[in-house]
Amino acid sequence: MRLKMLPVILVGLMFVQAIPQTRAEEPAVPTKEQAIEVLKGLLAALEAKDYDAAAGFMHLPEGISNADKQGWKDSLAKLIERKEISAAGIEKLAKDAKLTTLAEAAGDRAARMAEKFKVPVEKCYGLFLDPAEAGFYFDGKTLKIVRCDDIGKLVEE
Repeated sequence: MRLKMLPVILVGLMFVQAIPQTRAEEPAVPTKEQAIEVLKGLLAALEAKDYDAAAGFMHLPEGISNADKQGWKDSLAKLIERKEISAAGIEKLAKDAKLTTLAEAAGDRAARMAEKFKVPVEKCYGLFLDPAEAGFYFDGKTLKIVRCDDIGKLVEE
């Protein structure tokens, strides 16, 4: 009797395996570690005075002109001098800040920040630790900076 049921069982198993999984995958979200690595990459490029590489860590708005891109690069050159970013500040963020949605981190200002970079606010995240603000846009794969403010002022070097 057992051998007679074997073909039925095998066919049943094949049918069960053929049913596609309908479980929705979890939406991708960035990690705090990714955000810290992006900030460290930006700092390294700035310290090397490689402003093209530094610009690669930033999310520039779509359709930005070449003149505006050059303006961004020129402003990047001043980030360390203005204490907008520093190694000690990044380490303080890594230790004490929590990565949250930009809306949670920046409140009412989040929509304006996202609008400036022409990105949806729900895809933006932030590491905020008074007075420092690091904002990021996450497209599901890549994390890019949309705000880098006062990180170097967290710890006086």
